[in-house]
Amino acid sequence: MFSTISENQIFILILWFTALLILWNMRRHITFLNKKRMVASIAAISFLALFFGWGLDFWHQGEKAPLSNRIAIFAMPVFEGEQQAELQPEGLALAELTASAFNANQSGDLHAYPILALYKPLNPDSLANVHYLKRIALATGFPYFLIGSLQRAGDSTYAQCSLYQANRSEPFRQMRLAWHKGGLVSASRQLVAGIAQALGGLVPGQLDLSQKPVGYYKTRLAILGNQHQQAKQLAMKQLSQDSSSVDALLNFAMLELADRELQAKSKKERDQALRRLSLRLAMASDRDSSYAPLAILAGKAFYWREKFNDAALYTLRALRHSAFDDSEMYSLLAKLHYSRYRQLGFLNEVEVYRYALRCNPANIDVVVDLAGVYIVLKQTEQGQKLLERYHAIFPENLQLMRALGEIYVMRGLTEKLFATYEKILQHDPTDADAYYNLGIYYFNSTDTLTAKRFFEKAIKIGHHRDSRLYLAKIAERQNNYPEAIAQLRERIRLRNGEDDAYAEEARRHLFELMLMLGKIDSTGKVLE
Repeated sequence: MFSTISENQIFILILWFTALLILWNMRRHITFLNKKRMVASIAAISFLALFFGWGLDFWHQGEKAPLSNRIAIFAMPVFEGEQQAELQPEGLALAELTASAFNANQSGDLHAYPILALYKPLNPDSLANVHYLKRIALATGFPYFLIGSLQRAGDSTYAQCSLYQANRSEPFRQMRLAWHKGGLVSASRQLVAGIAQALGGLVPGQLDLSQKPVGYYKTRLAILGNQHQQAKQLAMKQLSQDSSSVDALLNFAMLELADRELQAKSKKERDQALRRLSLRLAMASDRDSSYAPLAILAGKAFYWREKFNDAALYTLRALRHSAFDDSEMYSLLAKLHYSRYRQLGFLNEVEVYRYALRCNPANIDVVVDLAGVYIVLKQTEQGQKLLERYHAIFPENLQLMRALGEIYVMRGLTEKLFATYEKILQHDPTDADAYYNLGIYYFNSTDTLTAKRFFEKAIKIGHHRDSRLYLAKIAERQNNYPEAIAQLRERIRLRNGEDDAYAEEARRHLFELMLMLGKIDSTGKVLE
């Protein structure tokens, strides 16, 4: 990790020592190098060695890993007769099984990455476009990717698969497979063997792989298509059919923990909503402590409940047992107390998020979280650059657009923020946060009438509690004190837990306003 010395750094140290020896010998023969100039020369050489040996390594370790340890295995569309190809459970199953077999058999640093982690930011309409996938793979640092298509004929399925280097136009390995009904596991082993021959360093073995139920892959497809309601119904149906199914539990937990409404709930509401799920995930992880995905989701559930010791327990368990450096593990680790990650060699949460992004450069959640840390550190320009770089790769990703819109509001970048929020509202006209952030922009621009309309819209379509604090400020500007008091009281009533900063701000401002109006004294006692 970061505490180790790289080969480049050892080479720089050797050069530094050689340069010092040469300088010392030159001093005997050149009178120009007096003691003062000698010390200055040594300091300059030492600084250059430090900069090139460690500075550049630190600079590049953040958002890019070496181009030798990632392969993306994309789900494969299925043709049925003359119908247009589309993603179906069989095409997703082959990709997932191949990735599992690949990671379990590999002996070096080459890894396949989870399907959902790769597909979340992609445009579903372009998944059969090899040029689009090549551009995405190259932009996000995946040097290799496997694509293919399946053709059904009766009980038989035929696959045409191609292994690409992202920077090459032609595939450097093509594989043709055929299997009868139920032969997906065998097909995935054949694919791993083909990749092994092409890339080297892999020794395929006889894995205890098993094909998951069709319902599992149907749920995954619904998640990929952003059909979260349908996906949740499918996951619940699968759980009702087999309550002990770990795969169904994983899908259901993934959907519950990705719900944006969790962030808007109070601590008590989150605790009640996730109590049963977190205990269920913990029990499943305790039964099979070596299965990292279960431990990661258990850690997330406890984190949302603010049970941080339990969250750390399961996150560290995932780190011990994961077959490779999973981006999700490090993303969760960054949210915990610094003592949890410093023992692993990280200095601060920025380093942890950068490493998480290095593990999987296509993880948009990590990109947004890292940009959020930059904002807290008042490095908004760096956060903006990070988000804009990813927005250029995934221009239709709503999560990136929302994060960019907030930064543009903070920085007052009028043209960019209007263009961004126009796109956001085209995608989702019910996005209350969009109206709220536009309201903040107009409020800061002293256009209170327009700001008020946006805040009222945010409340109408999304019950946006923070809009009430701004409506109180607008009412106070207009000397409408009864309205200001009513909005402040409503914001306090909608308190989102003990750490709700805006509710506390509303409480303080209500006290000051009531004191100014002579309704209370300095102790808070109500006057006649």
